[in-house]
Amino acid sequence: MNEEFWQVADPSIDLFFYIWEQAIIEDTIQDNYPYANIPRLIELHAAFDERFDQLVSAPEVDFDLAYDSEHNQAILQEVRELMDEHIRFYNDFRAALEGREN
Repeated sequence: MNEEFWQVADPSIDLFFYIWEQAIIEDTIQDNYPYANIPRLIELHAAFDERFDQLVSAPEVDFDLAYDSEHNQAILQEVRELMDEHIRFYNDFRAALEGREN
């Protein structure tokens, strides 16, 4: 599950830092994305930033407990929710870069 989490998380984290460098620091994002919705990118970036610590720290299951234990099932659900959140951020970042609504 940890590997699967990072496969989903890495693209949204990459866009988070790309937007930080291009839209917020260098203000050059429209060189590559002329229709980018800069205010929306900044808004999404701030929302991602507020959740950053939680988004990048997938909780670990307790291998001393059974897979179907209440604790491990709660952890797995939390990881699935974090993965869904990464997917939403990624899709929202892409839409804002392309100047479309998501």
